[in-house]
Amino acid sequence: EWIAERIAERVTDATRDVIGQTVLEEIAAALAGRAVAPPPGSELVPLPSMDIQLEENRINCLDLFSGAGGMSLGFQDAGYDVVAATDYDKDAAATYRRNFPKAKFIEGDITTDKIKDDICAAFKGRMCHVIIGGPECDAFSMAGKRDPKDARARLFLDYVELVRRLHPICCVMENVPGILSARTPKGKRGSVLVEVEKAFRGIGYQVEQRQLDASDFGVAQRRKRIIFITSGDRFAPIIFPAIPRPGAGPDAWGYTGIQRAIYDLADVPDGKVQGHVRTRHSQEFVERIRAARAAGKKQLGDYSEATRFPKAEAPAPTQKDNHGMADIHYRDDRVLTPREQARLQGFPDSFEFVGSQGSMRKQVCNAVPPDLAQGVAATLKTVILHSLTMNFLSRALDDATKMFGRRMRS
Repeated sequence: EWIAERIAERVTDATRDVIGQTVLEEIAAALAGRAVAPPPGSELVPLPSMDIQLEENRINCLDLFSGAGGMSLGFQDAGYDVVAATDYDKDAAATYRRNFPKAKFIEGDITTDKIKDDICAAFKGRMCHVIIGGPECDAFSMAGKRDPKDARARLFLDYVELVRRLHPICCVMENVPGILSARTPKGKRGSVLVEVEKAFRGIGYQVEQRQLDASDFGVAQRRKRIIFITSGDRFAPIIFPAIPRPGAGPDAWGYTGIQRAIYDLADVPDGKVQGHVRTRHSQEFVERIRAARAAGKKQLGDYSEATRFPKAEAPAPTQKDNHGMADIHYRDDRVLTPREQARLQGFPDSFEFVGSQGSMRKQVCNAVPPDLAQGVAATLKTVILHSLTMNFLSRALDDATKMFGRRMRS
């Protein structure tokens, strides 16, 4: 119907039938995955196979501020080809290289021209279909100082600059809910959000944001994050993933609980599963845990961001980098291991982390849960394929009508 409408707009009644028949045959062949020669005597140029447009059906992806690679894993599992990624943290870089050996990892400061040039060079000769990533959130986190002068609060501008240079179809940018109320040095509450949206629209991208909770995507953790989706293509509408209805999960309230996610690690010896090494607590610390648990306390000590006593049947509270500390195990008198925290983020045991216990915790807790990323990626994939297909059809129709126009005039 779309093709017929475009034909009706551009050609006369005398030529509509033959043009329509020829264009439809060409497009059908192209979408079937093969090129087709024009009929004898025709001035039409053969259309390329749709496979050429999709580079063998691969959607190329760039991950900025990648960390260990939680977002990359989600997009890879959704069928994307993660071509390149970048971060400055050495342990995160080592973790990323170990788990994504085919991706080009660019280690360094993204604010420098050299790193930006290296990132763009990774896509020489190929299209970057989507850019993903989450600029550092410390400057916006409600648990931090939220200093408007913190240089990390401006990292989204480097993200936008690379979008301008590579011009992907879509982008996905993740951050903490605090970004909605963060302010610029001279601005009012919420002025950072205004700047982010203004920056994207200034380079021709539409942008929308929505708060998503990882627990809605099967992750055993309550983790709310702001997801920005941008589009720079007329055929790529902004669509967020549908939220699964409560009741789909196996545990309380229909969500995946802590116990289901990590119960099988409780009696596994240290080191048998990578990253699963228990912290050797002092007897005094163990006694504090026991006393607090027996008293029905929700946390150990006064700091609300760590050493909490979450319920076994419920999703864990948001896992955060707390200077090497973690929440208390639902059964044992100890803190969670890095691997148990990785399970609560949705990482498979095959995903290996590099570094000390503290470094692994930091990488895990700073990551985007892969299952949340995959949910976004699956929806976005439909949009990107729609964009590529419609642009292909539009160009094909333009070429065909121009050729027939010249022939009719001659």
